[in-house]
Amino acid sequence: MKHFVFYKGKAPVIAVPVGAGLKVAFISVGCFPSHTFIRKAFKIYMLLRISLYFFVPLKSGKIDNFLKEWFERSQVSKGLYPVFIWSLVDGRERYYVHLLDKKGNKRYFAKITAKKDNYQLLENEKNSLEYFLNAKTFSVPEIVHFTKGNLFCSLITKYIGIGYSLSHPESNTFPGKISNEISGEVQNLLVDEVIDRNSIKKQNTLNDYIKSLDKDILVKVVRVHGDFGSENIFKNSAGKYLIIDWERSKDKSPYLVDQIAFWLGKNHRLVKENSKIAYADFRHDFEEYSDIDIALGLYFLNSVEFNLAELISNNWIK
Repeated sequence: MKHFVFYKGKAPVIAVPVGAGLKVAFISVGCFPSHTFIRKAFKIYMLLRISLYFFVPLKSGKIDNFLKEWFERSQVSKGLYPVFIWSLVDGRERYYVHLLDKKGNKRYFAKITAKKDNYQLLENEKNSLEYFLNAKTFSVPEIVHFTKGNLFCSLITKYIGIGYSLSHPESNTFPGKISNEISGEVQNLLVDEVIDRNSIKKQNTLNDYIKSLDKDILVKVVRVHGDFGSENIFKNSAGKYLIIDWERSKDKSPYLVDQIAFWLGKNHRLVKENSKIAYADFRHDFEEYSDIDIALGLYFLNSVEFNLAELISNNWIK
């Protein structure tokens, strides 16, 4: 398993399998996320360094031993080459692996975490993929293998089919039929069955409003995807949808979570540039809904560290 490892400072970022040849190595670079100019520039740099690798001996760097063990013990290692990508979030201890064949075709995708606090996230995604395996309005990645042990937890799925491309909220309308199937039947619960007031530590007007809610208030709850505003919605030329990344999916969650997340993804530039103006637009677009449903939707997204939701929440006015 011969790889060339690229670093950001002293931290590894991506390990490209050079043992598979130049073509596969080049295709592997394409697995690295490149939604910013800096990352696009870094990918060009990687292509140049890999080209040089095949002509001039270069130090390749090291891959964590447990990642090697994971690959050797996985059910999909035979005849495949892993592209290891390290999470850039400090302290997350999360790894993503794209598994390519000898021709450079992407066959499988894996998520691995060495942080036991995050084991539940991958198990939650596994459960959601099983639950929506036969969904009518969209499809989900097919599970290949799930394992949970002392060193790591990993989820391997088949790769997204050929022909699917990202359907980002920024340039698309909210997929209501998909959302309705994910939501299922709307239920009503007491507010304290939905939130834990004692866990709300940060002081701001949104949290003050939520903590002031009468305990006898009934609120609407549904099943949610939980991260519907990020790069998790794909569509093919036939108009079929595929939804990925179900780690934050949860049953009996605030009614507007996915709609708010989608709105935030659609308006992410404005939210980052001027959150006050964005907040005014946000309240206008959600004017048909109650303050309680809006507040609890933001509360959920804040609890899973959805940064755009935090920016909007900081401007909360009842």
